[in-house]
Amino acid sequence: MGVDFTRFTDRSAKNPVAVSELDFTAELVLHLKDFDAHVAYERDLPVDRSGLVQQLVYLLVTWSFDLKSDHPVSPTHKNPLPSP
Repeated sequence: MGVDFTRFTDRSAKNPVAVSELDFTAELVLHLKDFDAHVAYERDLPVDRSGLVQQLVYLLVTWSFDLKSDHPVSPTHKNPLPSP
């Protein structure tokens, strides 16, 4: 799980360090063997003026694989450590 907050300023404003926009992103990443699924929701909010609130939900699925399978096996794969 992850949460990210980002703030933006406007250099052309009277106060160039004042926050002009806040972005919020919440995400969940699942690892299943060779597959990863990443689901995220992002919301962009203007702070210094009224306007559109941008929202985005996305899903990213990746698959990891090796083209060559004759690589040596690592010691942790031969003798896996028990998780606490």
